[in-house]
Amino acid sequence: MATAGEYGRARMEWETDAMTRLARFLFGLFALLAACAPLQQGALRIDGTPAVGFSQNWFTSFDGAKLGLDTWTPVEPPQQSFGPGAGERETGIIAVHGLSDYAGELNAAGAYWAAQGAAVYAYDQRGFGRSPGSGIWPRHELMRKDLATAVDIARRRHPDARIAVVGESMGASVAITAFAGDDPP
Repeated sequence: MATAGEYGRARMEWETDAMTRLARFLFGLFALLAACAPLQQGALRIDGTPAVGFSQNWFTSFDGAKLGLDTWTPVEPPQQSFGPGAGERETGIIAVHGLSDYAGELNAAGAYWAAQGAAVYAYDQRGFGRSPGSGIWPRHELMRKDLATAVDIARRRHPDARIAVVGESMGASVAITAFAGDDPP
């Protein structure tokens, strides 16, 4: 191993082999930690105001992001007494999937709820399923704002309905933190 003197300068007092090894270790540790830092997606930047809403297989969110959407329409009349009966309010459900999944995980539940008379909307959260940024973790505030936008759209589509939010795993976490925040959906 070459010494400082071999490179044309005298070795400093603090330059010991232990210090050199420590400096190399710390540099390697910081490089490793920097490589583990997550990449997070932010909101889209678009000109103008996006037309938010539900359309065929897509939920256009507050910032214009197109998120995958599965919908189930209520069966008339309901097969059981879960959904609205005569004189009862309509029911709408926003379903939010769990980690490493997509809205398709809710196929059985969506079909069941629709058979009971509920209108069901399940969207792919950012970074999952058909939504943009696959594999890139979205910021938590974006996930909550997407949920608030979906609830708002459901309320406009079904003004007299009671709207429920159902979340599985990570989806439940998004729902809980959204409703516990300063501006709940």
